[in-house]
Amino acid sequence: MKNWKKKISVTVAAILLILLAISTAVALKYAQGRKTGSDITAPVIQLSPVKDIKLGNTVTAEEVITCPWHRWPVKANVTPGKGSQGTGNTRIGLSGIGWGSWKWKVSTKVQPYLNGKIEEGKIDVELNPPTAFDKQKSLSSTIPSFESAAIDTGTSQELSIAGSLMKKIVSNRTLLIITAIILLITIISVFLIFRNRTQTPVRIIPPWDIALLEFSKLRSELKEGKLSADLCISRLTDIIRNYLEKRFSLHAPTQTTVEFLEDLKRENSPLKSEDRNFLGDFMRAADLVKFAKLPADEKLFENAIVKAEALVITTKPVEQVDGRRSSAASGNSTVKTLIFIYVPLCLFSLGALII
Repeated sequence: MKNWKKKISVTVAAILLILLAISTAVALKYAQGRKTGSDITAPVIQLSPVKDIKLGNTVTAEEVITCPWHRWPVKANVTPGKGSQGTGNTRIGLSGIGWGSWKWKVSTKVQPYLNGKIEEGKIDVELNPPTAFDKQKSLSSTIPSFESAAIDTGTSQELSIAGSLMKKIVSNRTLLIITAIILLITIISVFLIFRNRTQTPVRIIPPWDIALLEFSKLRSELKEGKLSADLCISRLTDIIRNYLEKRFSLHAPTQTTVEFLEDLKRENSPLKSEDRNFLGDFMRAADLVKFAKLPADEKLFENAIVKAEALVITTKPVEQVDGRRSSAASGNSTVKTLIFIYVPLCLFSLGALII
């Protein structure tokens, strides 16, 4: 009896010593990890399924993060790739443990809502607060891109009926929208016709008159000391570019000087050779003043603005259409359009809706 009790006591003592040794080793390993710190490598995300993904299917994206014992993931933020959306909550769970480290599985689900290639997404994992020796607060992994194929309806009678009903609903809705738009345009057209009859036509200032007015204003601001000669030359180039764009439908304001001058060399150029030569010399000189910060004086500006005024005057149309005649022609055109286009379209759309 005494021997039996003695054996039990020895066994229990041995087990306790083993547990104590294991606990001590674990504690030492844990303390070592906290003191030394370690970088956590972002894992590769695996998709399931990898291929044959149909539109609307759910795709699982999983990653396994290996962390030291003193670090673990606490939160995951998912950014689905363009053409997909997240479904459900992201799960974080322990998947394995080893000596000095354990493995955590982060799992999320995405669903494609567009056909074709779905772009890459991202999972950002936040870690527990780091120690003084740890540098990482989070890590980011890339959700691989994948292909999404359209759903094959096959010969399903239910889907075929649903598709035909949907087409009919869309067709009726489209006709209704078209009818509403046509009626709205008709009402606006009638309103504008009667408004033009009761109001005095407003004269639109042509681009050449605007340019000449701006030349005069620029010359006055220089004489009054409001602007320097350098700034006046820069403003002058902008006025000339805007005028040429509106007068000849050129893309002058958006082009560089080299591109603009090359565009003027084409066979059907609207400017004469002397005008092109003036523009080339002036704009190159203006670029030197604007970008190279070369000094400019009032004499240079005055010579340039005189030639710019001559350019506008020589390129101005000889004859201009009378505003009242243009307004009347516009009114007649609106009436004809209303009678021969809008009304038949309205009747056709309403008839299609009734049928």
